[in-house]
Amino acid sequence: MLLKNIFLLLALSVSFAATAATAATAATAATAATAATAATAATAATDLSKYFNLDLLGSNLKYVESRLGTAMYSRDITENLVENTYPIDGCKILVGFEEDKVQYLGTNTISKKCSIRINEIINNGYDTNFQNKENQNIKFGDIYSSLGANYYIDCFSCGAYKADPTLIAHYEGGRAHRNHLEITVSASTNTNNNYDRFFEIEDFFKKKYTESWLYDSFNCPINNEVKSIELTHKYLKDVEVESFFIGYKTLERYEIDQNCI
Repeated sequence: MLLKNIFLLLALSVSFAATAATAATAATAATAATAATAATAATAATDLSKYFNLDLLGSNLKYVESRLGTAMYSRDITENLVENTYPIDGCKILVGFEEDKVQYLGTNTISKKCSIRINEIINNGYDTNFQNKENQNIKFGDIYSSLGANYYIDCFSCGAYKADPTLIAHYEGGRAHRNHLEITVSASTNTNNNYDRFFEIEDFFKKKYTESWLYDSFNCPINNEVKSIELTHKYLKDVEVESFFIGYKTLERYEIDQNCI
């Protein structure tokens, strides 16, 4: 009888141990699943496209803020043009306005975290079939080949007021395109190998023209000389878009050095 009781106790112990192990495994799996879900949620992309409704252009700022909330920051672009920053899930929507009327919509946080379907926005504003493989990897060349574009570099000898030059592509549509609707995209020279492209352009145009022409007039005649645009396109076509703006007076937000006399 004693031996039988011992075997019974051993069987119960094994059964309890197995049950505990199963429970621990289930708990570990549940914890892992919860952590994975949280990680996925944390890295999930925020689609900013829904905030780029072109019908908002010209609308009252109060109406826009009823959708975006209160601006976190405001900065003066010109005497009349002001740009507000609205945080959206770790991303930013930028709205330019004059006298409380919206002039442009934009973002300077394009990335895998802050995605934007630029193709849909462009096709809604222009009579074109703009396509690209991945919206967070749109390049200057995509804009140029689909719409055409003028290229700008905000400064060559930036000085202390601006740490790094900005590479810019700008397009203005015709009257039929929502009355000369503009698109401006840009990228900093301190990302990827953009500084190499900047120095290549600087060296090329110093040799082709003069240093004085480069510093004072690069951003002026380039808009009229097709050959200069084509030459610049050669260097900037593979630059990835980091900022995107659509509307009116989009180029005014950039402090572009020029001496167009």
